[in-house]
Amino acid sequence: MKALRSLPYEWDSANYSTSFPYRGNATQSNTPGKTINTTYDITGTVVSQNDNNNHSVNVSTSTATNYTLPDSLSPDGSATLQTNASYNPSFAPASVAGPSQTLYNPSSSPNGTAAYTSYDSYGRVAYTLAPSQSWSSATGAQTNYTYGYASTGWTITATTANAAPNTGSHYTTTTLDGFPIACATN
Repeated sequence: MKALRSLPYEWDSANYSTSFPYRGNATQSNTPGKTINTTYDITGTVVSQNDNNNHSVNVSTSTATNYTLPDSLSPDGSATLQTNASYNPSFAPASVAGPSQTLYNPSSSPNGTAAYTSYDSYGRVAYTLAPSQSWSSATGAQTNYTYGYASTGWTITATTANAAPNTGSHYTTTTLDGFPIACATN
């Protein structure tokens, strides 16, 4: 069991110290022709897996998500193949950066090359930023989402501004019935 640098918030260290051995987490899974070995930190979060064939993945967590979600995934421990993630305060994914990308951070400049998603107060997508198409550009195209509700169903409109030198924007409105199944798209 891997110890953390600091304990998560609200952790009961008096009863569940780093030496507490009983967690109920499966450390090995066997199916015909396949074995998966898993290690966990003291919260029960996966920190690594391997398949007994020299294939592995390391998982890093942090205080940003109270050690519950992966900050990075490193196949075979490789930094060049590493995928990083960031989350909004409700733990919905905000940005995921694959190899050779950087996480988008709206409070810094340049902002990164990976896609970014922002959410409204209801947890719906408010806008997305496409990945940057060049190292000199902070972001790609922005798509804004608006939501409408009526007795005939509800709508989601996605509007994306055209890139310069074009002006204007294009949009798609999807009307959903009460189940949310798409009834019409225009």
